[in-house]
Amino acid sequence: WSSAGKLTDFGWQIEMAIPFKTLRYSSKKDLIWRTQILRFIKRKNEVDAYVPIRKIDNNQMERMAEIHGLSSIGGDILLNAIPYITNRYDDFPDYGSDYNEFNAGADIKFGPAPNLIFDATINPDFGQVEADYDYINLTPYEFYLQEKRPFFLEMVDLFQTPFTLFYSRRIADPDAGVRMTGKVGKYTFGTFYARDNVEYDDSKNNFYIGRVEREIMDQSFVGVMATSVDKPGYNNYVLAGDWKIIRAPLTLEGQLAWSDTDILDGSSGLGFARISFYKNNISASYRYAFLERYFYTAAGYVTSQVINLAFTPLSYRSHLFSTSYEWQLNKYGIQTITPSISTYVRHNYDSRRLQRNLSPYLSVYFNNNIGFTISSSIDEILWENNYFDIYTIGVNAWANPTGNLGANVYYSEGKALDYWYIRSVWQKNFNLGISWNPIQQLEIIPSVSHASQYLYQHGPKTYSQWIGLARIGFQFNKSTFIKIFLQGNDYSEIYVANFLFGYILSPGSTVYLACNSSYWDGPNVFKAVDEVIFLKISYKFGL
Repeated sequence: WSSAGKLTDFGWQIEMAIPFKTLRYSSKKDLIWRTQILRFIKRKNEVDAYVPIRKIDNNQMERMAEIHGLSSIGGDILLNAIPYITNRYDDFPDYGSDYNEFNAGADIKFGPAPNLIFDATINPDFGQVEADYDYINLTPYEFYLQEKRPFFLEMVDLFQTPFTLFYSRRIADPDAGVRMTGKVGKYTFGTFYARDNVEYDDSKNNFYIGRVEREIMDQSFVGVMATSVDKPGYNNYVLAGDWKIIRAPLTLEGQLAWSDTDILDGSSGLGFARISFYKNNISASYRYAFLERYFYTAAGYVTSQVINLAFTPLSYRSHLFSTSYEWQLNKYGIQTITPSISTYVRHNYDSRRLQRNLSPYLSVYFNNNIGFTISSSIDEILWENNYFDIYTIGVNAWANPTGNLGANVYYSEGKALDYWYIRSVWQKNFNLGISWNPIQQLEIIPSVSHASQYLYQHGPKTYSQWIGLARIGFQFNKSTFIKIFLQGNDYSEIYVANFLFGYILSPGSTVYLACNSSYWDGPNVFKAVDEVIFLKISYKFGL
């Protein structure tokens, strides 16, 4: 799209022009379009809407403003090709080696009709994408990493279901990808294929993803999804159906999935069903879920399973109930007060209790974007055939009254489980983040996190880890910017520095210059492990 904005004596104005050929819509005539405009005023914690929003509406789209008469649009064929060239210099001081590599690739978009789009990428390179954040993880389970690569972000919503059966970060180093998305009547569909390079090997991983979704009863849908992953040594297949049926004040949603992996003993299932109620600021929900022992999704992310196939999860059945009330006070500088509570219990298929939990929660929002939450969790967990009682309480507070300077601080403390030594410990967690815009063009976001463990409360310390990071961005003008990302972890002793210069000639036509470095703070030495200088030039050709 194209956009422009300006400040005036009475506020600000913005204009946007969105080409119809970049949107996906039915090709039939006399369509009714809907539009909504929202403005977020950060310093007031306020949202203004062109069409009023009612919280009792489960589906806001049906209340959007209608646009009639857009009958002579479309018909244009969309064809964009964005070839790019890269040059990468990589230095490995540890090994006394370096190399200089020239490469090329392309992104291609083809839309023969307004409701059908083909995307392809050949030899993609995401060297301009910011490094992942480091996290403190004291559990045996992996963290969910945010997707930042442009090719995988487009139309990502279509492949998202209640259980994450397609987690694009499973595709680590693709050399080719193809995606088709479209809409015919009440059906929305998409298919996806990517070929991924295997690290330290010449073999490939092949990912095949497909999903179809059908609108029903105006506000609801049902969907079907299939994934297939062909890896050296095994194949994995998943077939799933999901649904969401909205009949205010009730919402019914759920998903059932079946998987088959040829190196595991048979096929297994996964599923959940939830009924939710929301009316007059009261919300409540009940969820039932189950996971069979050998359910596995090579293309997805299921938080209850360790991804390494050697550690298949326990099968379980769980029940979860939660309820909350939002009290809209709007007095004494307080906007809302929301107490809530949730509880769940999980058993294996032999009816042995694996976990039970009780989690009270309270949030208070003040005017001027100030607020705090108090949360607690009381658990009984079965781990390595022993039950452990654990409990934590945490406080999170934030303030950004001006919109230019804000801070968020979180602290929690309580009895935890040391999964590695199979024992109870006392654990403390702390996080402080700051967002500062000293001038309009400059943004500085530093943060620090710390976790520590003790044999018992006020006992000897057994573990400590600090992570610090800073993001700095400066926008010279509409098309030129620099970004800096710094990160350090005193436990792994790895420190990362990313620098990116970007120039956007027009959407799709860009120049990126990046410098990415990793350092190791070893015994009596601080040295570079990897240093990369990266240049990427792309130019968009289109009809």
